[in-house]
Amino acid sequence: MKRVIKKNGFTYVEILLAVSIMAILLSISIPSYSAMHNRIAVKNDVYLISSALRNAQNDSLVSKYGLKHGLYFHADSYSVFSGDWSSPYQKKDYQLSGGASIISGADSSIVFERLTGEANSHYIIILSNNGDQYKISVSSKGQIETEKL
Repeated sequence: MKRVIKKNGFTYVEILLAVSIMAILLSISIPSYSAMHNRIAVKNDVYLISSALRNAQNDSLVSKYGLKHGLYFHADSYSVFSGDWSSPYQKKDYQLSGGASIISGADSSIVFERLTGEANSHYIIILSNNGDQYKISVSSKGQIETEKL
């Protein structure tokens, strides 16, 4: 009588093949994940700047601290301030996410007037490290718009 030996489990070659396929799939997906993460981070920066502009406008409309409010833009950050930028009553700085920079409108400010919310007509353009550009504009009447260029 012959004995039949059952094989249970995987051979070394089968495991090696499965691991190498997973490694190839992982190496393909990591760059696209990184690009997606950067796109989301820049969109979040655009949203946060727009939100900070609206908050500064609302603070000016209600005449918080009896002062006007605004934002000052640097190449890789922005500051929210009360009063005048040269000698602010209050100031808070925010950093843009990695890879994003302000390419147009840096070293300038948008200031909202007390009680009216009107502003100096201005725009900034944010550039992501993958080449996407976003424009945030404020009209003289204080209307805030964002668009992808």
